[in-house]
Amino acid sequence: MRGTCALTTILLVEDDQMIRELAAMMLDADGYRVLSAGNANEALALLERHADVDLIFSDVQMPGCDGVTMVRELRRRLIAIPALLTSGMKNPDTATLPAHTGFLSKPYSHAGLLAALQRLQPAH
Repeated sequence: MRGTCALTTILLVEDDQMIRELAAMMLDADGYRVLSAGNANEALALLERHADVDLIFSDVQMPGCDGVTMVRELRRRLIAIPALLTSGMKNPDTATLPAHTGFLSKPYSHAGLLAALQRLQPAH
């Protein structure tokens, strides 16, 4: 199923390679352009090289810098790219998420991922 997101670039940040590859395949199938990173440091480096990132989809729990801290660092740098965080944590405290940040519980479905991203997607 091709979405209306052909011009949207997503930075996918996930330390689990299998989950990262599966999510990238789902996003690609919906017409997103996907940049993938295995951790927050890789993601920050990719953002420095790619000014065209429209959305960030990141795992919360990763070695080193976690997803919430990464998004907070972006906000500190005045980078307001909408972000969707995901985790298998039960009862996450979504009230403390940075501005312009959504949350999607794991496991998520293809349709659930697409719907969550579309809610955050900036208008073209």
